[in-house]
Amino acid sequence: MAEVLLIKPSTGWYDSIKSHLDLPLGILSAATLIDQEYDVKFIDQQLEQNWKEKVKKELDQNPILVAVSAMTGGQILKALETAEFIRQESKDTKIVWGGPHPTIMPLQTIKDQRADIVVQGEGEETFYDLAKALEKDKPLKEVTGIWYKENGNVRFTGQRHYGDPDKFPMLPFHLVNIKDYMPSYFGLKTINLESSRGCPFRCTFCKNTVKETDYRRWRAWSPKTTIDYMRYVRDEFGVELVHFQDENFFVNLKRAKDIMEGIKTELNDMHWIVNGIRIDTIDLVNEDYLKLLVESNCLQIKIGVESGSQKILDLIKKDINIDQVYRANRKLAKFDTSPLYNFMCGFPYETKEDLQATINMMFKLKKDNPKAQTSAVNMYTPYPGTELYDDVLKMGFKEPKTLEGWGNHSFESVEPMWLPKEHQKLVKSTFFLSLFLTGYESSYASSPIFLAAKKMYEPIAKFRMKNMFFKAMIEPKLSEMVLKNYQ
Repeated sequence: MAEVLLIKPSTGWYDSIKSHLDLPLGILSAATLIDQEYDVKFIDQQLEQNWKEKVKKELDQNPILVAVSAMTGGQILKALETAEFIRQESKDTKIVWGGPHPTIMPLQTIKDQRADIVVQGEGEETFYDLAKALEKDKPLKEVTGIWYKENGNVRFTGQRHYGDPDKFPMLPFHLVNIKDYMPSYFGLKTINLESSRGCPFRCTFCKNTVKETDYRRWRAWSPKTTIDYMRYVRDEFGVELVHFQDENFFVNLKRAKDIMEGIKTELNDMHWIVNGIRIDTIDLVNEDYLKLLVESNCLQIKIGVESGSQKILDLIKKDINIDQVYRANRKLAKFDTSPLYNFMCGFPYETKEDLQATINMMFKLKKDNPKAQTSAVNMYTPYPGTELYDDVLKMGFKEPKTLEGWGNHSFESVEPMWLPKEHQKLVKSTFFLSLFLTGYESSYASSPIFLAAKKMYEPIAKFRMKNMFFKAMIEPKLSEMVLKNYQ
């Protein structure tokens, strides 16, 4: 019998092409403390085709609460379907929402009749305190960090200050079948972990800058704890590569250096890749530092450049310049690691010339450094509470008024109505074509249809994108027809 039931709604087509799903770090983190005292059950809808049957079985045992997590976009629709099913089967069961979207839109979320409580922000301590309060029938006003309903009114108990992650117990890996969450990167058994949270920088498009999240306050695990985690997943699960999901791994260069030295001396049979490093950090560190990066078996570093236009970089307050990007890339070309540069398009005030500058930069980075790769050029997604959000509202963006509306709001589906019609077409075409020019999908994608289509279409995509030749593009419509099969 589960006293606490955690559900990860399906995310749709993106997970369908991958060799394995990503470890649900957010949900496992939220369960870290609660798992110490309660019987916890986890259901991943992407794995459980008969999830309703499994949920109903648990509801029959009267759990203290059932929690669903949701990112902005299609996962919200699946979360709503899940919550509706729970409500139909057990009207008295408390339905708790958490995750990225309820954190940035808590009021709208709690007003939905399919939500009883919203946990805002990181969940380790809040979730534990909430379960205690519900179990003991204590007033919810004593639980910091939640939104709830009382006598028809919405109550907020105040923002919780996040704890020291180094003091939390290890993730409750036993809640999942770890083999389901080990994608193959570079042919190696991989698992996602984190060694820090948050980012102190001020990018105007990023949800980390939303005041209510407090995610600009960077917090980190110690080098020792990070090494212990890597050793544990290697010894227990046969992991060969750790993919750190940190948004900015290198905020504290001394901590990062200690981790690299620890991997080199204690775990030299393991490899790693990392999401977060800034261009100005690469520009700052010396070559000995980058040499250590390679000696610690770092196969790839992911770098947010976002745009090849200095005007756009200044608009989004990236606090880097074009010369730094090219200089850092030439610096990395000397070392045996693969930089993967992330780009975006569709920012407010972006012009055709700005978009062309981004495309030109992508091709030049690869020319200057044969090991360099680029991401898909993801479309800018407006998030409430960010600095750019007010601008797009003034320029024509219509904020969704319901959770269903936000369920149709994600980088691959959002309509960039803040841009002129002609530029909207350019942005959508660029995003579509860039999907076929990334070099990293083959590291983890398993869908033979996806890989075959990518291989066949790549030369056409390269020609179209390099020359911004977007006329008579029927390809995006064809892709929409295919992707509907994964929804």
